[in-house]
Amino acid sequence: MKVYTQLKIEERRTMFELHKNGASLRIISQVISRNKSTISRELKRNQYSDSVGYLPEHAALMAEKRKYRLESKLDRYPELKIYIKEKLQAGWGPDAISGRLELDGYRDVSAETIYQYVYSDEGKFLELYRYLASRNKARNQRHGRKARKPLIPERVSIHERSSEANERKETGHYEADLTFFKGNQSANIMVITERLTRYSIFIKNDSKDSLDVAKQLFNALASIPEEMLKSLTFDNGMEFSKHMLLRDFFDIKTFFCDPRSPWQKGQVEKTNAMLHKFIPKKSNLSTLDGKSLENLQHKFNNIPRKILGYKTPAELFTQNLQGVALHS
Repeated sequence: MKVYTQLKIEERRTMFELHKNGASLRIISQVISRNKSTISRELKRNQYSDSVGYLPEHAALMAEKRKYRLESKLDRYPELKIYIKEKLQAGWGPDAISGRLELDGYRDVSAETIYQYVYSDEGKFLELYRYLASRNKARNQRHGRKARKPLIPERVSIHERSSEANERKETGHYEADLTFFKGNQSANIMVITERLTRYSIFIKNDSKDSLDVAKQLFNALASIPEEMLKSLTFDNGMEFSKHMLLRDFFDIKTFFCDPRSPWQKGQVEKTNAMLHKFIPKKSNLSTLDGKSLENLQHKFNNIPRKILGYKTPAELFTQNLQGVALHS
């Protein structure tokens, strides 16, 4: 699958002129060498208003704002990370740092944001936890935050998922999961499986940070026509807590399994088990590069399946893509 790249302003201007003159999505797609679903999504999501329609400069601004929301404030302003480290070393607590930043004009850097940074992979590498109050009872000896009941915002139960998804009546319903390997609980492979065709996408993640996971999911979904994006089901891991970014951008429904019930997203669980035949659980992910994983994905999706009448997931998925193209 191709990685999503944002439209350039020149492409948006060309799209605007062609669309204004009545060109079809197919013609626009050929002129700017973009997928029709990308053009359709762009015209719908980034229009100025229903009455005015699409304006390229305004569309570029909206897209940039949306991209901006995908990044945390600390990622956007690296100098804040330096400031936080310096103040932690000076004995300041996260609450004091947050309060001072707000006083100095930096809003939205809460104490919780600072704690999340301290216990992120980057923060752990820098050993920032060492500068917190010593022997704090709210922290455990392995430098993790005190266990909390997971709270996923705007969570919708899998029991509200449609019969079309549950009974595999149509293409476009996906399940996603992270699978981990021995000796590393940060690096992982994200598996996304379409329920009807069993077509799977494999993505290597260096961490399970929710924003990083959302970005990787964003790139994967952006290469799929919007007509084939209907729902996405997760377990209750906090790595999927930013699902709203995907839901709102792609207009896709998101669902979550019951607590401690990963079997409810059984298709991706089966895919994980099959994947481990190719990449055993004891494997060292640091030796796995992107090209090797892409080759494995191709091989995996081109194995005939009995349940598919001995067709391959790639064949069925491609058939559905062609069907969407014919009717668009």
